Amino acid sequence: MKEIRNSKKVLLVDAMNLIHRSYYAYPRLATKEGVATGGFFGFVKYLKSLQEKYRPWHMIICSDASRESFRNEFYPEYKGTRKETDQELIVQFGMMEAYLKKCNATFIKKVNYEADDLIGTLAKKAVEKEYEPLIVSGDRDLFQLVSPKVHQIYLSNKGMIYFEPETVMEKYDGLSPEQIVDLKALSGDPSDNIPGIRGIGEKTAIKLLKAYENLEGIYQNTDELKGKQKEKIEKGVEEAYLSRRLASIDCRVEINDEELLSPKENFSLSTKAAFDYLTELNIQKIFTPEDIYYPQGEELLKEESEQISMDL
Repeated sequence: MKEIRNSKKVLLVDAMNLIHRSYYAYPRLATKEGVATGGFFGFVKYLKSLQEKYRPWHMIICSDASRESFRNEFYPEYKGTRKETDQELIVQFGMMEAYLKKCNATFIKKVNYEADDLIGTLAKKAVEKEYEPLIVSGDRDLFQLVSPKVHQIYLSNKGMIYFEPETVMEKYDGLSPEQIVDLKALSGDPSDNIPGIRGIGEKTAIKLLKAYENLEGIYQNTDELKGKQKEKIEKGVEEAYLSRRLASIDCRVEINDEELLSPKENFSLSTKAAFDYLTELNIQKIFTPEDIYYPQGEELLKEESEQISMDL
């Protein structure tokens, strides 16, 4: 099945976020040999659902290259509190990459950078080319990229939620997407081991940012603060600016954006090679034989398959 592309919409998919979420949602799926496939199954299912709902002109899958990035160079403890990745899930990372290659998908990962940085860079370049970037991730860090021209499909436990600037403001009591980085700078982020200022929670951080706009505004007006709050803010100045640096997405990664933002002619989630790979892994509930797309130059395979079906 060749997907229909009907606009300049470009999906920027956070691969690791999708496969991690799926891993815990489909824990019992496995190959005939007993190799776990739940995370990979959910990843492919997500892609199909996104393709059918948004009919993008292009889809780019972005991934982390490793657990460490340039942020660990100036703060070794970054993401240091995360547990080791299950070996069963690591195996499925390989399945994901093998499948995407068989789909002729556009896939990118870059040493020393996170998927967020690649997504941020591509979103910026896509806007410059007058495309319509749509980020796909359950990571709230990416809210900082949301703008009138960049939106996000946020993957929540309640399903996919479409985020525009107004949606971010509703969620964070009036804060704009641009203020999300300073919110993390003040209150920290335990999931990434971003320290923030000790004793400053999200509610207090939101109040401060609504009053003073950003870190600079807060530190230029500390004389207006009182008591313990003033003490915490003044004492935590280094932690605040360090945390903002950690939380900021790098939108200037050196990548071949011209190539990445050009759809591959033979891309399909259900190429013959991809369909056969899924079947090999005992995954048979996402695509049917009718969905198979034969890339240009593989017409003979299509004819042979159709002949086998007729003989049966």
